[in-house]
Amino acid sequence: MKHQRTPPKSPVLRRKEAAEYLGISIATLHRRMLEPGFPPPIKLGPNATGFFRAQIDEWLKSRINFETDDMRARSIQRAEHAVEWRKRKAASA
Repeated sequence: MKHQRTPPKSPVLRRKEAAEYLGISIATLHRRMLEPGFPPPIKLGPNATGFFRAQIDEWLKSRINFETDDMRARSIQRAEHAVEWRKRKAASA
């Protein structure tokens, strides 16, 4: 049985907690922070930053919707390409 991650109770996630919550490394979290649309970190103190969990959840939802739309568009393109290929094959036969 796989270990189930329990969501953090705090509305604010420190960097390490955010990385664990997303299932990525801290280095990948830093790369995501450079991407447009990723939630901005919030200053918690002179040496501490964090993220609002709700904003990370919204970002995840937007990525799921984007990837679903992108996959749908690629499926349509493949289907159109297959139809064109069949037409060309039939015309040459």
